[in-house]
Amino acid sequence: MPGKDIRTKRHKVKRSAKSGYIPSSIPDPSIRVANAAEYAAYQLGHISQKLDKLIAAVQSVAARP
Repeated sequence: MPGKDIRTKRHKVKRSAKSGYIPSSIPDPSIRVANAAEYAAYQLGHISQKLDKLIAAVQSVAARP
């Protein structure tokens, strides 16, 4: 189930961000980098989808006589 997988990853990112700056609660830097990269890719995917819809709408309006 893709939605559940995304929610789980989002929860992990938020949990690591909310843990504060206590050294024992901060995950390994490689894990933080991996989580940040995954989150960025997820957000870029959503941005791309929205831009595709916007471009299609602009093209349909521009194609009208």
